[in-house]
This record gives sequence, C-alpha cells and structure tokens, in this order.
Amino acid sequence: MSAGSTNSDPAPPSAPTNLSATGGDGRSGLDYAPPLSDGGSPVTGYNVYRGTSHVATTSTLSYSDTVANGTTHTYHVTAVNDLGESPASNTATATAGEAPARSVTVTAGPKRRNLTDVTVTWVGFGGTSVDVTRSGSTISTENDGTLTETWRGSGTVTYTVCETGSTTACATGSTTI
Repeated sequence: MSAGSTNSDPAPPSAPTNLSATGGDGRSGLDYAPPLSDGGSPVTGYNVYRGTSHVATTSTLSYSDTVANGTTHTYHVTAVNDLGESPASNTATATAGEAPARSVTVTAGPKRRNLTDVTVTWVGFGGTSVDVTRSGSTISTENDGTLTETWRGSGTVTYTVCETGSTTACATGSTTI
C-alpha cells in the first residue's frame, strides 16, 4: 500500500493515479494506482467518493460499489496517511447495467476416430469464476467463458455451469455426439 516517499517534510500523500471505472450488473468496479508520493508517511487507506459522498474506506487498489442498474455515477479516490488526506484523483464514470441472462451452449466438433471435441461456452455469470460439471462431477473451475474437452464415444453430454460455490446461479446445456 505504501508508495515511494519523495518528500522530506512529512505531509499527506499525493493523489492516487489512473482511476478507472467499469459498470457491471448492479455495481461499479473501480481500479486505481497508489499515489506517486506517500508524503513521508505510509499510506494507510483509500477513501472512495461517489459524486461528493464518501462511500467507503478501503486498503486495496480496487473497490466494487453496489448501485442500481441503469444509473451512472462519477467517482474519485483519495489516499490517506497519518498526516491527512490527499487531493482527489482523476474522476471516472461508470453506468451499471443488467448482466446478460445466464446461458450455456455446448457444441460438438466432427468425430475423429471415436473422439469428439466438445466446447462449452457460457455467458451471464458476471465475470466471476464458475464450476463446470459433467454428470454431477466438477471437471473444471474456469473464469474465461469457455472450456473444450475431448470426449470418447457417443450419446448426450450435459454440462452445468454455476457460479463457484453456488447451486442456484447455474445454467445447463447439452449436445448429442
């Protein structure tokens, strides 16, 4: 959390840098970099502001703000040390929006010597990691939206994709080989 000290007289830190904001389903995600100077005293936290309202204090370089879908908010962040609060960072704006409906698509490629590549693709899981199951057994934990495996034999193959640790935030897809 501590940025490099470039000041010989202790003072509040300089402003955090590179604030960016991204809208998500019911949230605004913020990322920022530490200040260039800690003012001669270690940075102890970051204050997050939505407009002029203080919404959080955090010790990390990111924050997820829960907001209503369809709303647009402008943010800035300050750094804090034992000597005070920094000037405001740049501002960043995000609009929260509905995530796409959860869905799973399973496709089978051409059969080669009784082997078929099966590709599972999913959307609507909010960028979180997911558990991919086949026949009730977890075969993978992924977060990139796709999984390909080679399947031997024929029949119907069914995959279920769930947000990691959930049994209700799920979608299922299948294909016949």
